Amino acid sequence: MVDTTVLARVLIKKDRGLLDKLTNRYVLYVPINVMEEVFFQILVSVVGASIDRYKFYEVKEGWEKGIGKKEVSQTINSLISLIDFGILTALDINAEIFKHSIEMCKRYSLLPNDALIAATCRFYGIRRIATFDDDFKRVKFLKVVEV
Repeated sequence: MVDTTVLARVLIKKDRGLLDKLTNRYVLYVPINVMEEVFFQILVSVVGASIDRYKFYEVKEGWEKGIGKKEVSQTINSLISLIDFGILTALDINAEIFKHSIEMCKRYSLLPNDALIAATCRFYGIRRIATFDDDFKRVKFLKVVEV
């Protein structure tokens, strides 16, 4: 499984070598919620860099005014290309996964999105996760891949 922290570094900081390192050793999966979270981080990083103050509503207003749309579009198209070319396999999330994520929140003290990622791993039988987020080290059935 590839976490948001890794994809954000690949797409926002343009660290393609990181992705190459992972694809040489693993088949890479990404749940839909990670793609959405990365999309949001791309939007915030691009629009936030173009405005004076970095607050959510200023970013939202900047986006609504069209700030950064071309750059955001190009970067998110890179993510879509990773899926289209089979470098990443997108995983759907369902109600059962969501229900298990609530248990993961409680059991491992994870934030909801991280719990959803962990529950997705469990649902699909995935035991390894590429991440820079140490919170996943608390999840007993996951092994954090050093990247």
